Amino acid sequence: MMADNRQLHMVPHFHYDTVYLQTYDSYLQQALDLMHEAVAILTAHENYTFMIEQMILLEEYWIRFPDKRSLLQQLAQEGRLEVACGMYCMPDLNIPSGEAMIRQAVIGKRWIKKHLGIEVKMAWMPDSFGHHLQIPQLMKHCGYEGYFFGRGARSPGHTPFIWIGIDGTRLLSHRLEGGYGLVMFSDDVQNKLEQSSNGEQDAAAIQAELERLAAVSDSRHLLLPNGGDMARPQWEAVAAVQQFNNQSRSHFCSFSTVRQFAKEIVQENLPLPEIQLELNPVFQGCYSSRMQIKLWNRNLEWKLQLAERLYAVLFLRSVVPADIQDSYGRWLESAWKHVLFNQFHDIICGTILDEGYRETLIRYETADRLLENALSVLQSCFPVTGRSGSTVQCPVLHVFNPSAFLRKGEVSFALNLSDLPWQEGTVLVQDNQGNILNAEISSPEAEQLQVTLTDSFPGLTLRQYTFVNDSWRQARQPDPAYTVVETSTGIRVVHSKLALEVTPSGGICSLRYVDDGCKEWVAQGGEWNELVLLSDTGDFWLYDEPILNGAFFGQTPENGLLKMEDSYPYSRKTLSRSSGATSRLNIVQKQPNQLVLESSGELRFWKISVSFTKKVIIDFTELCIRFETRLHCSGEQYRVAALFPTTLQEGKHLQQIPYGAAVREEGEFPAQTWAALTTGKRGLLLANKGIPGNGKAGDTLYLALMRSTAMRYKVDSELGYERGSEFCFSYDVIPFFNRNLDELRPDRRGEQLNLPLLSATAAGDNGASASASASAWTGPVLEGQGIELAAFYRSDEGWVIRVYNSTSQHSHGRLRCAFPQGSQSSETDAMGQPTGEKREWQGELELFMGPFQIKTIMVASQQKRGDK
Repeated sequence: MMADNRQLHMVPHFHYDTVYLQTYDSYLQQALDLMHEAVAILTAHENYTFMIEQMILLEEYWIRFPDKRSLLQQLAQEGRLEVACGMYCMPDLNIPSGEAMIRQAVIGKRWIKKHLGIEVKMAWMPDSFGHHLQIPQLMKHCGYEGYFFGRGARSPGHTPFIWIGIDGTRLLSHRLEGGYGLVMFSDDVQNKLEQSSNGEQDAAAIQAELERLAAVSDSRHLLLPNGGDMARPQWEAVAAVQQFNNQSRSHFCSFSTVRQFAKEIVQENLPLPEIQLELNPVFQGCYSSRMQIKLWNRNLEWKLQLAERLYAVLFLRSVVPADIQDSYGRWLESAWKHVLFNQFHDIICGTILDEGYRETLIRYETADRLLENALSVLQSCFPVTGRSGSTVQCPVLHVFNPSAFLRKGEVSFALNLSDLPWQEGTVLVQDNQGNILNAEISSPEAEQLQVTLTDSFPGLTLRQYTFVNDSWRQARQPDPAYTVVETSTGIRVVHSKLALEVTPSGGICSLRYVDDGCKEWVAQGGEWNELVLLSDTGDFWLYDEPILNGAFFGQTPENGLLKMEDSYPYSRKTLSRSSGATSRLNIVQKQPNQLVLESSGELRFWKISVSFTKKVIIDFTELCIRFETRLHCSGEQYRVAALFPTTLQEGKHLQQIPYGAAVREEGEFPAQTWAALTTGKRGLLLANKGIPGNGKAGDTLYLALMRSTAMRYKVDSELGYERGSEFCFSYDVIPFFNRNLDELRPDRRGEQLNLPLLSATAAGDNGASASASASAWTGPVLEGQGIELAAFYRSDEGWVIRVYNSTSQHSHGRLRCAFPQGSQSSETDAMGQPTGEKREWQGELELFMGPFQIKTIMVASQQKRGDK
């Protein structure tokens, strides 16, 4: 029997879709009208409340209706106009990076504080497609005190509850039983397809939902959302609440806010259930639908990091002119907003109409242009202390390593043929310390050439290289340290440390390491990077629901796991494999420590055709294999996955989540830049560049590269079939043995793949002095096992440094940096609110990091904009 004296907290709202079944402009006009309606009801009824979700809508309303500003401020400060979650938009929580989610909160909550004078404390995320285990800490670090959600793979049972994050953070959380559109008093809702309605439109509707909510909560306080997708604020709700209270003898309903509801729950002090599980996966299909969005997103997230970190280093060295300082922050904020806008959950998941998809790509292109311009401007601040040849002035080469750790690798420079005193053969360059390096010059084409140099680049450091004019010093290229044998079944490569075989289709069918006892890594009969063409009649979200997926070859398994074998009678049908395609393997490049092979072929099934080119790059220095796979697509209703069958029996499956790692079951989940399969001290790391769909089936890791699907029952989405689309996917396979995964620093492996070194050229100054040597242009240096840099950027308050512990163990380390004399540091939350005392900066800071802990450090100095 339901307990008496239940208090219903009715929260009127509407869920604002920036882009979904309509375009931004179309939705915006509707949303502004709904805002007018909400303000009218708030003005007419002093007990009425209303919630707005996203900052972007408030900003649009603020700009367009300045006469409403003082009223908005009054209503907000009275507590009747609530803002939750207050992020720039309501993002997906799995595909974007953790840093991007923090910026959603920083940009949104700061705007709301500045213009409405209120602090946003509740994270209202009812429509986001799944929730990983770092959410509690991320929310607390962004100043949130409560979390409200609607979609999740597994039900946490009774609600509200305490959600315990991967680091141990405890967060008051609440599952919206029945969804965020729980009660409606009219049919005026934009998205009738997803309308959740009990058929009643008066006090009886409140009574019906009271019984539903009371069944899953022991608290006397129950949260009752009143609204839905683009739902009209309802005058009828006022009469319905009054009618319910007149009729009910033991329960009471009032207009309220989620913040007031959370406050009552805390004061009630009931022993709430505690859970420590993630609510993933949800809608697995969205992780590989409209893949161009995913690839663009990850590329620009890292490009923003590059631009911010470079600017912070140059500002630290006082070489950025005042006019650039004034503009640079605006450029970066604008680029961030374009990227964050596209992280709205329906956009980045691809569940949008075609016109919205086109506009999404335009926003990415705009952000990219902004960043290219910003980086170009910063390069004008680089030193030009070059050398000169006898008759030709030589350019100065610059390399910036945006990572906070030492990186070894190659960088290339595009130069005009006339810029160099040598036009062929080996070109010699020297670094800041006068060390001579080899630099390979490509064959000139149309007066353009490529100069490639190899070196070790310190973290967050700008290095300068100049050409040597004593051309008599010729360097001899060492011979390759491996042999290549062409066989009837492909190519066999033997090195002192490993041996592998590559099939004509560009798959690795055998891999053995000498130091690993020459054990086989590739499962018998399988290939690494074998491409499979699978039937897929789902939509942008769905793989497994029989109503949508039963048309081709029967229903798929109820558990939703991807089965690769054709022997399962109800599994997804494998239509074609790259191992069966007619193809030829070619040697593209042989270098002393690297071999590049290439193969082309076609996956085909009747009208479905996906031509592929697979480049296999074997790195004998790192002892890993890099893949670049290009797909050209035609046909519809299919998807392509890349398989990596291993001999690792019953391995533990881990995937990177924002600022951490999660142990996951079989199936497909959203990962950040890597996934791994480990058995003790042996394992396989699979790093990816912008490919969120990572999975495990048995002892096989796989990447979901793309899908050809649509949502025509909802909206025009012909472009979702990706007919004629071309994709380029990059991923690395790194076997490891005699060490555990943490020792491999997988987050760094993922970062190296996604965050390239920056190379730039400048005209030399004919031998000017090296007093402005870039060798000292260095940012923060991090020490400590597992401690990684999340962000380093310059704000109006100072330098922001965000670090995290990427492991499940406690870690002790240091942060070193030469900040200006008199600087002070303090630990803060992501919003810049101090969480520790200010201390004078002494050149370094000790870091004591708990498992998967995030920390933000603010360093402020007397240096102002324009100071040199």
